[in-house]
Amino acid sequence: MKVNISIIIVNYNVKKELFNSIKSVYASKPKVLFEIIVVDNDEVKTINHELNKKFPKVKYIKSPGNNGFGAGNNLGAKHAKGEYLFFLNPDTIVKPGAVDNLFSFIKNNKKVGIAAPMLYHENEKLFKLQGEEELTPLRNSSIVIY
Repeated sequence: MKVNISIIIVNYNVKKELFNSIKSVYASKPKVLFEIIVVDNDEVKTINHELNKKFPKVKYIKSPGNNGFGAGNNLGAKHAKGEYLFFLNPDTIVKPGAVDNLFSFIKNNKKVGIAAPMLYHENEKLFKLQGEEELTPLRNSSIVIY
């Protein structure tokens, strides 16, 4: 099976938020083929059994320890089968259409190497510190995705 997007989520002691985030991905009903990979950075606890019970299609990777967010994402990327990687924070709720919009944008804009969705507070207000211009090596901002 060809996977369009690998959604990688690094977990560290936020099981409730993680499960809500995964639930929101499935509820958003992406049309593209995707996989979800959870990298568990928690040194002591393991969520594998409960994760597998609630979300049997999610790939679980136990990190050797809490190596941080970047290393966790890199570990997940090593196991990813997707054409594109989507790094998702475990406390994020995915809105309907977001995954498809990101995929469509990056697939149809060959000069784009990275895209970031707009982020909103729980009250639906836009985060103010996001960029609205094209991402360049000299400008650290995000590309607007609607």
